[in-house]
Amino acid sequence: LTSHPGIAAWLIPDNLIQAFVLVVENVADGNNPASRLIPMRPTQRFRTNGEIPQLSTDPANYARYNTHAEIVASINPVGAAELYRRLTPLITEAYIELGHPDGGFDDTVQRAMRVLLETPVLERSFTLVPRAAFFEFTDDDLENLRPAQKQFLGMGPRNVRAVQASLLDIARELGIDPNNLPIPEVVR
Repeated sequence: LTSHPGIAAWLIPDNLIQAFVLVVENVADGNNPASRLIPMRPTQRFRTNGEIPQLSTDPANYARYNTHAEIVASINPVGAAELYRRLTPLITEAYIELGHPDGGFDDTVQRAMRVLLETPVLERSFTLVPRAAFFEFTDDDLENLRPAQKQFLGMGPRNVRAVQASLLDIARELGIDPNNLPIPEVVR
């Protein structure tokens, strides 16, 4: 699947298939899956630049996700598709246990891919408003994105672009028609 040594930390959790199914379902529904990805949580704290009303993300934050993007980009799309096909019975079983008696996880995978591919690649800075435990975007278009997309934006443009490219490669190997997937938008 990949020779990247960082993948080992992603394979630690018990019930790995159930965790995979939950994360994909969360993303497909637009929800932030961070609580299910604790082993992958960045070790550095989120930092900002400037003062209100010109508070912005410190670009150094994006480095917190470089390894994540490198791991995803290193995944062999053919191997990922083959592994997915081999594990489909277990994945379907886990999805049914989540309350989806008709299965249909392939559609959920495609919806999750759409959510991530619809996330814009932000090549410009943006301002933030601090709240009790998080930050909000001052730009309504960004603030109206789904929680999963806002979390994904936090990886930074280079990393978002790398993950989106890998998703498109994996989708192709899964036999998903690229015409059914959005083309990632770059916002300058």
